[in-house]
Amino acid sequence: YFANTSFLEQVATFSSIDILVAPHGAQNIGVGFMPKCGGLIELFSQGIHFPNYFGSLAHDSGIEYMQYYVSDSTFQVDREEKGHSFKRGLYRNDICPKPQD
Repeated sequence: YFANTSFLEQVATFSSIDILVAPHGAQNIGVGFMPKCGGLIELFSQGIHFPNYFGSLAHDSGIEYMQYYVSDSTFQVDREEKGHSFKRGLYRNDICPKPQD
């Protein structure tokens, strides 16, 4: 989407977004240009999970952050960041209908 756009056009795009729902990826680096009190909902597909990868950038930019993991399995996240402990379970979220036998 941004392949042929200038940096200023990219900044203008992100500065006009209140809530961004996007899969995990480099495109989320623009959240630093979103308006304060905006939000990022980062989606992770099965087998891919980087806890709070863009969460720190979102937090430092003054926007809300949420991650959503879509899979048939569960991740348990235990880690420390900036002196804070995080314990969070990411549970399977069935958003697609199951195939009928």
